[in-house]
Amino acid sequence: ESIIAMPGLGVQLESHYGVPHTPFSSPISLSCTRRFIPLASITDIVMNEGLTGWEFRYYLAVIYQPGVKG
Repeated sequence: ESIIAMPGLGVQLESHYGVPHTPFSSPISLSCTRRFIPLASITDIVMNEGLTGWEFRYYLAVIYQPGVKG
């Protein structure tokens, strides 16, 4: 997962799907999806953390209103 912030334009969200990294092999990407959300459509950005087992995971949510033209 990656997020690219483009000041004045919006954000691009990118997700890779495939086989994860193991001690014996490198990760294999089977597909990639990209989505651009214009700045005019973004209502808010929320960052939160959660506890999974004994580790912390961070979550980022982009709240947007679809159909808004910028």
